[in-house]
Amino acid sequence: MTRLRHLIVFVLLAALLLSCRPVSSGLVYQTEDAIVVEVEDIGLDRQDVSKNDAETTTVSIEEQTTLLANSSDVNQLIYLTNSTFTKASELINVTTTTMMTTSEATTTRKPPLVQGSIFSDSQCGIGPAKTLTMEEQRIVGGTEAVENSWPGIVALRKNGTFICGGSLLSRTKILTAAHCIATISPRDVKLLTVDLGIHVLLNQAAVTRKVKRMTRHRRFNARTFYSDIAILTLETPVEYSETISPVCLPSADSDDKYVDRDVTIIGWGSPIEGGFQSHVLRQVTVQVMSNAKCQKFYAGKDKIFDHMMCAAAPGKDSCQGDSGGPLLVQSSPGSTWIQAGVVSWGIGCARREYPGVFIRVSSFLNWIRRHMRS
Repeated sequence: MTRLRHLIVFVLLAALLLSCRPVSSGLVYQTEDAIVVEVEDIGLDRQDVSKNDAETTTVSIEEQTTLLANSSDVNQLIYLTNSTFTKASELINVTTTTMMTTSEATTTRKPPLVQGSIFSDSQCGIGPAKTLTMEEQRIVGGTEAVENSWPGIVALRKNGTFICGGSLLSRTKILTAAHCIATISPRDVKLLTVDLGIHVLLNQAAVTRKVKRMTRHRRFNARTFYSDIAILTLETPVEYSETISPVCLPSADSDDKYVDRDVTIIGWGSPIEGGFQSHVLRQVTVQVMSNAKCQKFYAGKDKIFDHMMCAAAPGKDSCQGDSGGPLLVQSSPGSTWIQAGVVSWGIGCARREYPGVFIRVSSFLNWIRRHMRS
């Protein structure tokens, strides 16, 4: 009788302990070059990821929080509050673009395929025939974009609240910044949605898709924004249309071709530092500078790595809310738009002494291709 009583007590204690374990609706694992978080109950096959990598490690529930916070060289968490981050002891506004408007409503709908693009089944890089040059702009911080003129831009939401921008890579893949998703827990992946074909955030998007997998670079560092790049996988594919189509990626040899070039940033970020988020898509033209010149601005504060690029213009920049969105360039007016960068970080917004910093897409082409296949 005593043994039976002890057995009953043991079973009850075991049940109590199990009920106290954290409940997770997602899986976290790492590959050779990525940390992956995916919704557990939609039957994803991790073999698709692991077959392209030398090593895949499934992470236990107890390890998930540690992995998300301390992967690779990450030694400081970032905390998301209105898309603004605390980095070191300074306020760093992760870029959100307040972008320039087009001088023409004309949109290039059928650009040629671009050498170096990862796409073969569709045309990419659709955008306005041209945008205003820095000299032509008269409104500080850029202007509202022409509706539906940038079909590659997407809005990332968590539980319905806008958190970051991104760009459409294919029918199921979204390119964004790693810091946009770094603090999203496995149980919250199911709360992520992507709006496509959207201009005004307050209006219903043409298409909304759930996110089933988040893949961020394994070497992402929340303190330095090293390897600040990520890919989201949509639960179901989207159909291309006049308002939804993919971006074009640059060729691998384009690393040093953008210095002193005008480039365009688009997003729903705040028009001014510390201001309210824009509800309409905006665009702005800035100019790329060399990394050596950019490093002089950040001397003694932050490192500008080779896989980053900097751009600035007087009174114009990306700002809080633009994070994850694209930096785009044309070879000439009317030509295809190429996504050269991803909005990453900066100190303040449009401060003369601190250019905006972007992830250089050409530095991650192999990584992007690898995880496009998963």
